[in-house]
Amino acid sequence: MKAINKREHQSVIYALKQMESFLDEGTAGAVQNAKALSKLYQRYHSLLSDLSVCINEYEALHHHLRVKVLGPALRKAKRTG
Repeated sequence: MKAINKREHQSVIYALKQMESFLDEGTAGAVQNAKALSKLYQRYHSLLSDLSVCINEYEALHHHLRVKVLGPALRKAKRTG
């Protein structure tokens, strides 16, 4: 899976709009496709934002566990063992 390139997305939308302006017939499909593509792109960014929040929460908990829980337990085990 690869990230969606904003420039690539915009170029496809632009091409669809150009096609719409050149052709009078059959452009309803192009317009619908452009709208669907834009909607999916917005959803992608929303999910990316949610993922960013999840990653930050994971990293914070991971850091807490390593520093506050495992670190002291390992130091204590070294002293006693």
